[in-house]
Amino acid sequence: MGGRALLLVAGLFVASVGDRFADIAFALHAAETGSSALLAAILLASAVPEMLLGLVGGVVADRHLRAWWWPAALAVQAAVLIALAHLHTPWHLVAGVALNGSITALLGPVGSKLLGALCRGREERAARAHTAATGAAAVVGTALGGVSFAAGSRGTLLVVAGCALLVLAVCAAAVARGAVIARAAPAGRASALLGFRRLVSPAVFGATGALCTVGVLLGTSVEAVAGVFVLTGFTGMGPGGYGPALAAWSAGVAAGAALAGGWARRRAAMPVSAMAMGAAIALPALAPLPWAALAAFAVGGLANGVFNTALATAIWTRVAPAEHGRAWAAFRWTLTACLLTGHLLGAAAGADGARALMVCSGTATVLAGAAFLLARLRTPGGEPAAAP
Repeated sequence: MGGRALLLVAGLFVASVGDRFADIAFALHAAETGSSALLAAILLASAVPEMLLGLVGGVVADRHLRAWWWPAALAVQAAVLIALAHLHTPWHLVAGVALNGSITALLGPVGSKLLGALCRGREERAARAHTAATGAAAVVGTALGGVSFAAGSRGTLLVVAGCALLVLAVCAAAVARGAVIARAAPAGRASALLGFRRLVSPAVFGATGALCTVGVLLGTSVEAVAGVFVLTGFTGMGPGGYGPALAAWSAGVAAGAALAGGWARRRAAMPVSAMAMGAAIALPALAPLPWAALAAFAVGGLANGVFNTALATAIWTRVAPAEHGRAWAAFRWTLTACLLTGHLLGAAAGADGARALMVCSGTATVLAGAAFLLARLRTPGGEPAAAP
């Protein structure tokens, strides 16, 4: 990876840490006020713009983007977060999150598209670096965010999150010099749904691969809601063990990406890692052993790191660069839909149904991964050809 790509990954890492600060600020503020409705409203304000505008954002990234748009948008988002640090009414918070969510939806695929352009021919290294940075940011951001909230206030967390976005804005302005993005400007179709067609094509994931990806995204989304009840109750870890379990998963993501190596390009990488993740989600709900749950989450994180690396590598190498924006927009839209579905399922199941939901979710992910692996083993020939 070149210096410009490393600078962009560093900026994305800092911004990811800031995202954790913002998430903790909003969640703990809702907890302090005793308003679950506020937390739900914030979640919807963040997710709904992606569902409505995310696919349009892919078209913007592929056909209309200018080099200065993304840094300028990041600066606006930073200003919104810093302003929210001094505004305390619920409608201010929800409106600010909705505004930032809309900006992210319209320009969200730009970071991935730009990183792919900077690492043309070295996509696997870019995928490993980005995935490892995201996993490390989850550990660092959660740890520092929790300490900062205990020592300070919601306002401090939001100011830090805003400053993190400004760091990314500076990095983006430094690397997104016109030619990098302009070369990706495509000719031809502008369909917002093109990204879905590319992802389900045999050259990228195929139908079974897309199903496997949805299973992984939905499984991890369910775990985010149901896991707290299973880990703190059924496994006997207690509230004090929940944080270490999440940290083990996030650290595993970083380690899995770093260790993936050339295996991320192999046909079995995604299905096998998906099966391991599914088993890691289901196991804590089957065995009431704290050490087993912690070990399962560490292994699940390692598999998650490999899966994310293989997924990003496939999109960057199997989809034409002129269509990267729409491909990443389709993936982000699917991710958001799975997050919303997983949260709704977890909320509906409640504490009493959390174990059954995690077992079903993990099992479904294992089966989806097995179907994907079988489909790939049955496909004659070598690896799919890279996009031109």
